[in-house]
Amino acid sequence: GTVVAWFLLAGDLSAAYTVVAVPALVFGAGAIGFFAVPYTMLTFPFVYLVFPRLWSVASHHGYITGSDFVAGRFGSPTLALAVAVTGILATMPYIALQLVGIEVVIAGLGFHAQGFAHDLPLIIAFAILAAYTYSSGLRAPALIALVKDMLIYLTVIVAIIVIPAHLGGYGAVFDAIPRDKLLLTPPSGGNLGSYSAYATLAVGSALALFLYPHSVTGVLASRSRDTIKRNMAALPAYSLVLGLIALLGYMAIAAGVKPITSGGKADPNTIVPLLFDKMFPDWFAGVAFAAIGIGALVLLLLVVSLQTDVFSKKFTLIVSPPSARSFFTGQAVQFQGFTIGRVSDIELRRQGQVRVSLQLLDRYRDMLHEGAAARLVKEGLIGESTVELTAGDVHKRPLDDGEGIGYQTEASVEQLL
Repeated sequence: GTVVAWFLLAGDLSAAYTVVAVPALVFGAGAIGFFAVPYTMLTFPFVYLVFPRLWSVASHHGYITGSDFVAGRFGSPTLALAVAVTGILATMPYIALQLVGIEVVIAGLGFHAQGFAHDLPLIIAFAILAAYTYSSGLRAPALIALVKDMLIYLTVIVAIIVIPAHLGGYGAVFDAIPRDKLLLTPPSGGNLGSYSAYATLAVGSALALFLYPHSVTGVLASRSRDTIKRNMAALPAYSLVLGLIALLGYMAIAAGVKPITSGGKADPNTIVPLLFDKMFPDWFAGVAFAAIGIGALVLLLLVVSLQTDVFSKKFTLIVSPPSARSFFTGQAVQFQGFTIGRVSDIELRRQGQVRVSLQLLDRYRDMLHEGAAARLVKEGLIGESTVELTAGDVHKRPLDDGEGIGYQTEASVEQLL
């Protein structure tokens, strides 16, 4: 629905990356770190116009990822594989940022270790969230995102009031910032200064945000086209939150926060936990650390949820139509309007018999009984075909793995005339 989808999609924007990395960029590089504000403002109108249509197509054909859509739209497994691999590679550094978020929170709490002991908390956190998502699906990140967003709101509101008050007000905060970090470097000598970097960061990030696999999944999980539109109309409120979060970088400079040094090099990603630890009482610093840690878990949960069906137990049914025409590998298999699997293989046997293998999610096996049959259903005159299954005789046993089922041939237009 609208509320849950709003929190889920917002989880992409206010993950640990946002709370840790954006202020760290402002702390180190200055005003260019505020590119996060216009890039979200550019993103939402684009998604409002394009993604409702994508949702309709994906919902109709049972697509759940960008690569599913590419495979169905262009009929190219190679292109779909390229999109999937690109998404994985693009998400890996994003996941790394979330793990860094958890890591700096642990470091901010005073836990410092080396080797395996250093990585053990991250391994435990990921194992717990993977198990949770495997059992709960996309509901897991959606429900956690609701808690996380409440904590983020509380932390940011308190931070923008309490921290400047400790430092003498916003005037004192900005007076403490070097001039070169307050403004973008202006164009000079035939170059555009920081203006081009700021603009390309904003535009490039706007085009990329909802191409990440976890973002696409969040959109396609929405209940309807209208849910997406309502969310895109409301999500710009997060741009305001992003601007306030970025200000934490300036507050850290004004507060004299020194980043933790690791391997002889200062790590600016540690400045937000250190700022909270310095400015907040211990109990509220714990709340702020929890907001950062849970923010990281939301995004990781979204990524894990993409793979839930990949690792789910499956079973295979065999159907032998008179012809392989209109069948293709990866074709959606539906039952009662829900996609429950895909065509996994099509082969021609020596006797001239066509054999189509349907790979289905095992949790739906009890719904398919002896006497079940498959048929091709085509949407409209030029729509793509899907394989539709009937339930069979519900008073008989469920189908076994590898069992064959019947095929129902639809009457052609010529036969009807």
